[in-house]
Amino acid sequence: MDVSERRVGRGVRPAMTRLGVWLVFVVGLVEACAAVQPRIGMAVVGDDVHARRLRDAMNEVLGELGYQVKDLSVEYDYFNGISPLPTGNINAARPGFWPSDLADAWDQGIAACLARAGAPPYGTTNREAFLCGRQLAAALWQRYLDHQRLARFVVAPVIEPISGARLSVEGVSFVPDETVAHTLATTLTLSVMREQVQSWLEEMLAGKGKSITRRFERELPRPPSAALPRREPDVTGFDLSPVPLPASCSASLPPDLLIEPATDWIAMVTAARWRASVATRDRSADALGCSIQLIDHGALMGTSMRDFVVNLTCGGVSHVTRHASIDATHRGFVERVTAELIAKLGASLCAG
Repeated sequence: MDVSERRVGRGVRPAMTRLGVWLVFVVGLVEACAAVQPRIGMAVVGDDVHARRLRDAMNEVLGELGYQVKDLSVEYDYFNGISPLPTGNINAARPGFWPSDLADAWDQGIAACLARAGAPPYGTTNREAFLCGRQLAAALWQRYLDHQRLARFVVAPVIEPISGARLSVEGVSFVPDETVAHTLATTLTLSVMREQVQSWLEEMLAGKGKSITRRFERELPRPPSAALPRREPDVTGFDLSPVPLPASCSASLPPDLLIEPATDWIAMVTAARWRASVATRDRSADALGCSIQLIDHGALMGTSMRDFVVNLTCGGVSHVTRHASIDATHRGFVERVTAELIAKLGASLCAG
């Protein structure tokens, strides 16, 4: 190598070194920015054309708002929809998305439910399997959210077409380690969906809408030997009389309602009055799985009374009572809302 070649070589090395340092700096900067970006989970229930359009719009908007977006639509539906665990099919195998480092939690929960439910068949006809499966689904869903390390989770569980060009959408937003959630409904016009979705998401993420208490469960079900004794609420003194159902109803109605949470007064009275209401009707073999939620709309201005509605969801269909301004533990309130819920549920099932 002559002198000129050695000079070129000496001149190249510092330049290459500076380029390497620059590349390391840029890569580190990109990684640091990604680490600062809050991680958000989202889900849209359904797989029709409207659900897919809404899912795409939410993904795009949340990304533009500065979030790392994780689409958990499949996972949300598995633990909250009409799938094996929430319907009491407690011998379900772990789904493919379930993290390997949470395998022990899954296996432990399934083993406890199988021990509590006894022999098959499992599902809604086996009360212990149904109740344990719902508890397990809620606990595993919360643990899965914890595992994802999300700053927030946003879901659109209700999408109803109003016409060919408009959708009614309800959204729920919450921080995964908190029990309070916010729900906000809106109407979207398909031609300007992208802009309206952005406004709707921004309002939800800012905490606008109704505050509700979401089910927050981390504890796995316990086997019978370790399970705490179930404390059934005392429904003595409540009106448990049957509620009139449509006289022309020819449908086979479920003989019982398996309502979660099972220890709620309203749930227990509703189930008891349903059994009385269908006692002389044509009944199907299977009980119907439901969940119930008391929604507090806050105190009425200038009074000590609070405004409540009750939402009973059975088979994916919600039945909501009228607003009632009264202490939620009052017997009269419980008796009125249970009669209204049974009438709404009966009419829906009779209509098919």
